[in-house]
Amino acid sequence: MINPNLSKFKNQHKLKKKNQLFYKVKKVNDDNDVINLINNFLTEKNSFIFESVEKGLIKGRYTIFGRNPDKIWEFNNNKSYLIEN
Repeated sequence: MINPNLSKFKNQHKLKKKNQLFYKVKKVNDDNDVINLINNFLTEKNSFIFESVEKGLIKGRYTIFGRNPDKIWEFNNNKSYLIEN
């Protein structure tokens, strides 16, 4: 199912079925637009942003915004912990 409404998306998620969403890319010339988006998005608890980067130097192709994850991995002092959300 591609681009389901929110209700169908939640139902598919509960049934452990995959959901696929199309997205639209909008290029902006003003960095303030991006900074405002990030600052507003990160105000919610457990929200996150992943940037794809190659070898820590080259900018990647993807930016993934997420919130309210099912599971959270925490890494601290060379130990990892799985937290069910």
